[in-house]
Amino acid sequence: MSRDRFKYVSLTTPDGASIAYGEMGQGSPVLLIPGANDGMSTVARQTFGGPVSSLYRRYAHAHRVIGVCRRDPLPPGANPRSLAADYAWVIEKLALGPVHVEGGSAGGPVALWLAIDRPDLVRSLVLSATLAHTDEKFRIMIGQWINWIRAKKWYALEWDVVYRGASPRFRKLAWLFFLLMWLMPGEKNVARQIALLEGLSDFDFRPDLARIVCPTLVIGGDVDMVTRFELQQELAKGIPNASQVIIRDQGHAYAFEKPTEHVRHVLTFYAEAEKS
Repeated sequence: MSRDRFKYVSLTTPDGASIAYGEMGQGSPVLLIPGANDGMSTVARQTFGGPVSSLYRRYAHAHRVIGVCRRDPLPPGANPRSLAADYAWVIEKLALGPVHVEGGSAGGPVALWLAIDRPDLVRSLVLSATLAHTDEKFRIMIGQWINWIRAKKWYALEWDVVYRGASPRFRKLAWLFFLLMWLMPGEKNVARQIALLEGLSDFDFRPDLARIVCPTLVIGGDVDMVTRFELQQELAKGIPNASQVIIRDQGHAYAFEKPTEHVRHVLTFYAEAEKS
């Protein structure tokens, strides 16, 4: 298997759904649970291509990296906990466990439930730019995104996602990118994207955080406008013995603006987790 590019595969679940994933590298396994972009592109080749592939290629010298999409079709009422059961099934199907699990943004709640419900499968947990519960500001934001998707206002959606995700420095330099958004194609799977976001619109598992027993790293930017810094701090404080890394002057997309810092902290954390 190539160490520096994803090989794309698909699994069929017992109930007939498809779960696509990309895999690269060698070594102890790391399972990636992507954010809401997984609802925008349901094929592993798209979800784990481009900047995502470039970021996680940096893991491949030390780890077998498996980036797993959510099931397709996404059933009505899908939520982080039900989707976590799919990831547990993938870990067992591929005989990976226990694995390092990394959940970013909307993948964080899924990763949390996986660690809570199946601690036997999770070796360590990285929670990147994510949160433990939705508050009013977060629900308003998700509701606006859903409304734009229903109205097929793709430019408004993409502009807001990028603006909220970028660091203040990047936002000042991103005017050309915003202009290029006019050329972006519309979403082809509206129902899937809405279902994924609806599953994120209202949850609170703060009472369950104490059940997480694996080594845990909470990492994110301090000026994040999506999963705000106070929500990240609340998450880190709620998990027993969790460590937190703060990337200064960075937003929701810190891992792509500061990939070297993200990779350094995460790989160091994985190495320490393997010693424990």
